[in-house]
Amino acid sequence: MPGIGWISVSGASVPYYRLYRPRPVTQEPEEPNHPVMVRMGVDANALKEGGAMGFNLGIEERRWGVSTHFTALTLNTDDGSKGKDHINLADVALTFAPLAGEHGRLRMEAGVAMARAPGITFIGPSLAMSFERCLFGPFDVEGRLQWVPLPHLQLDGQAALAMHLGTLTLRAGWRGLLLDDRGHLDGVVHRDKLGGPFAGIGLHF
Repeated sequence: MPGIGWISVSGASVPYYRLYRPRPVTQEPEEPNHPVMVRMGVDANALKEGGAMGFNLGIEERRWGVSTHFTALTLNTDDGSKGKDHINLADVALTFAPLAGEHGRLRMEAGVAMARAPGITFIGPSLAMSFERCLFGPFDVEGRLQWVPLPHLQLDGQAALAMHLGTLTLRAGWRGLLLDDRGHLDGVVHRDKLGGPFAGIGLHF
């Protein structure tokens, strides 16, 4: 699976032999070298209530890394009036991969999330889990689930099929999003349940 395996070309030395020596000569093994992987992408999400554009960036080595996501939502107003509501979502997190290999990766994420809607901004803790699993050839299945428990409620889940073409990745899938302001804006609970297909393009190196 391109971009997911961690293979070091200098992590271990292979013993070599010289014909004119009676005994083999070996080199001392070096410490494993785990290169840094960078992945980034943009995607477009079609929603019944509007649309969304997203950007993501992740930097990680064998186990640890950091990731960030940004989504700009453009939605119909919830009161039926003319115009659009613009909501921005962003998060940054420290990631840890308890399972990491050439066939896939499972990440646990913990960080801070922000949601900005007309008239109010929320900042709270964010927990997430994401995975990538090689299916066959250049195809992967991917998924991510994020939970922001307070001060607002945010649940964000997505699943996709990805195709790797060298450093280029094409993906398509489905995203569901729940946003609940818990009545902090005006004493009335505003809850948006959004869902729809998305497609994106990314790079990894």
